[in-house]
Amino acid sequence: MALPLSLEIAKASGFPPALGIVSAIVGGLFTGIAGGSAITIKGPAAGLITIVSAALPAFDNSLGTLRPFYASKLFFNLYLAV
Repeated sequence: MALPLSLEIAKASGFPPALGIVSAIVGGLFTGIAGGSAITIKGPAAGLITIVSAALPAFDNSLGTLRPFYASKLFFNLYLAV
């Protein structure tokens, strides 16, 4: 899943798809070496978060910009409930 997503993010950003592959490899190696927690978002999904958060204000909907906050709050509460 990471490879097609990396290719598409590079293409959507105006870069050659090969740079998407390179960024996925470098990011995967770095996060593998640096470690982290079990709930850390790694790889291209982390880049997709910034793209979505940058696009939300374009909808000009105050509730639309708060949806990611409410979704993360819901998932955090579900995580605490387990």
